[in-house]
Amino acid sequence: MANVKDGIHAASCVRWEEALHISEALITGSAARAMITGDIKEEMRDLNVVVPHKNFNILEDFLTRTMGYSWISVSCHPSMTGVVKHFAKYVGDSHFITVGCPKRDVHVLHLILNAPSTADMVYMTTGGVTQFYPQWMQQGVAIHSRTGDLVPLDTKLG
Repeated sequence: MANVKDGIHAASCVRWEEALHISEALITGSAARAMITGDIKEEMRDLNVVVPHKNFNILEDFLTRTMGYSWISVSCHPSMTGVVKHFAKYVGDSHFITVGCPKRDVHVLHLILNAPSTADMVYMTTGGVTQFYPQWMQQGVAIHSRTGDLVPLDTKLG
């Protein structure tokens, strides 16, 4: 998690971790995958975060008021609209953070399980990491999910 924190703001690491913990956030996507595998070839500039419905405003307030990030979008990728209630993309110091929360009465893991491939079915919390398909990840194998055809090759969700 050090690489992500370095890229965000080194002076705000403790507060960033606290905000993630308080908001019950999960870090997911390519940054989480790269941190797990150690396959970090270039600076990570984007971070995808998922929070429970009730905690979206906690993380949004932290990003905009404490970290100084600016809101730039509220449109999530069409492959995720079936499970996403709130979505926002923020930018600060050439780094991007997307925050999504599920529809009411939908667990946050549904957002991760709706990822376009098994390669993105991974998440980190402030206390640990989970991979749904660890052997496939180690072997570099990924299978499209039911939303996989909605994301063209070489494009990102966030």
